[in-house]
Amino acid sequence: MAARIDGYIRFDKPGIYEIEFFTNDGLDARISGQRVGHFDGRQTCDSTFVTEVEVPQAGWYEFDATYFNRLNTSCLMMRMAERGKGMKWVPNSVFGH
Repeated sequence: MAARIDGYIRFDKPGIYEIEFFTNDGLDARISGQRVGHFDGRQTCDSTFVTEVEVPQAGWYEFDATYFNRLNTSCLMMRMAERGKGMKWVPNSVFGH
């Protein structure tokens, strides 16, 4: 199974944000063209890597991702926080289309 996800993600204030994805199979995720999540393989539901994104002003930013899943399990989750603060799971309310 493969999914193409596109739309927008909202940042409530400017700053530098740390973003981390958890996936069990392949992922290529981008915010305004910057790659923020990538994995090309198979694993248990685990972290990709933490990426920093500079947000110059509050508002909506383009978000797109390609995700693929193999076999019977699936995992695609995202955590985010301002740099230096504790990361939390991203609520659905920050996404729009």
